[in-house]
Amino acid sequence: WMAYSFSNIMTAQMSDVISCDFDEVDLDGLRLYRVICGDILSNHGWGDPYPFQRQPNPPKVPMCSALWRGFVSTYELRSDGGLYLVSYTYPFSKQQEEHFEEQLKGEFWLVMKPHFEAERVYIPFVRSTIVSDERQWVHEPPRQSLKEILENKPRHDNR
Repeated sequence: WMAYSFSNIMTAQMSDVISCDFDEVDLDGLRLYRVICGDILSNHGWGDPYPFQRQPNPPKVPMCSALWRGFVSTYELRSDGGLYLVSYTYPFSKQQEEHFEEQLKGEFWLVMKPHFEAERVYIPFVRSTIVSDERQWVHEPPRQSLKEILENKPRHDNR
């Protein structure tokens, strides 16, 4: 048996950018990989995409395997606890960065990780404001690699 971890089958993806001016939370060490809404258990833990009013317009050219979406979103978590999408950049093309401002509304989640292959931390927003009580944040349990699963599986004696 050859065991494959997630990192063996997919190139690590670039994260989005988030700046934090909200003093009640510390996002140091976490990177933003998605903003979702709905059930965090759906779509293998990636939920439903947040319905942004302003959509990116990535170039129709071959993408870099580290950025399959073709763009990076930049967000600002402001001092009032609100989250704003403020730009799209297209790092592997000559396309200009797009600057704008869209406040995210309603109930949604940030999907954060220390790095691409790490477990997810889901940070909720209620009524368009971050939930600063970290006890309300959802931490994904550690995943087992295929090797760990096979090592812990009971062996069958075929004699």
